[in-house]
Amino acid sequence: MTVNKDESINDYLAHLVAQANRRLNKALSAEGVPLDQWRIFRVLYESGGMTMRTLADAVTLNRPTMTKIVDKLVTDGLAYRVPDPDDRRKVRIFLSDQGKALYRQQNELVSLHQATVEDSYGSEETQQLKDLLESFLKRMS
Repeated sequence: MTVNKDESINDYLAHLVAQANRRLNKALSAEGVPLDQWRIFRVLYESGGMTMRTLADAVTLNRPTMTKIVDKLVTDGLAYRVPDPDDRRKVRIFLSDQGKALYRQQNELVSLHQATVEDSYGSEETQQLKDLLESFLKRMS
């Protein structure tokens, strides 16, 4: 795909990142790991729980989508809500033991997928792509 001179580099990069995200989601979903769910699990697992707003910001999902996913996680017994001790208007989300176990299983699949990508493109090129994207995002902020 070539960049149309009327298309800005931001639009082009956004398109490529969205396309890569869709392909990754498709590959992982086929293995039972919805990408958005895994990202939420990872953030909750590493943080030990957080508010809905902070969680939505951390995984870059809009709040209605986040609420829908968290509602399903709670219904499935993978996460639970607790009133925030400092602000009763807020709710903190935590992974249940079952959710933590599922995250560990899913994380193994994600790691295998990442290893496959690195085998295909090389560790150095994969790291270079990550570094370039992170640098781009920092400069755009």
